[in-house]
Amino acid sequence: PSTGEQKRSIGGYLKEVTSISFVGVGSKAIATSGDSTIRLHNTSNGRMIRKLEDVKGFVYTAVATPGGELVVAGGRDSVLRAWNLKDGKLRGSFAPHETSKEDSADEDK
Repeated sequence: PSTGEQKRSIGGYLKEVTSISFVGVGSKAIATSGDSTIRLHNTSNGRMIRKLEDVKGFVYTAVATPGGELVVAGGRDSVLRAWNLKDGKLRGSFAPHETSKEDSADEDK
C-alpha cells in the first residue's frame, strides 16, 4: 500500500530539475535540469545509469519512446536532440526552421 512517504532522493544536479518521467514500464527515469544535463536513473537504487552528452544550455524536458529505445529532449536553444538510450549516443538534432523574408511574403498571399 502507498503511504505517501518519500522513498528516495536523487541528487547531483547543480541547478533545478526541470522534468522527470519514467522510461517504459521498468525501473528507469529520465531527468532534465537547468545545469545542462539529461540523466537516466535507476529508480530502484537512485544510481545514475547514463548522462547524455551534447546538450547545450538549460534543458526543459525530455521524453522516451514507449519501448525506452530513444529519448528526445528540448531546451533553451530551441533544438530537439534524440539519443539512443542503450549506448547514450546522439542520433540526431532538429533545429528550428528559420523563416526568410520570402517565406513570410508567400504566407501573406
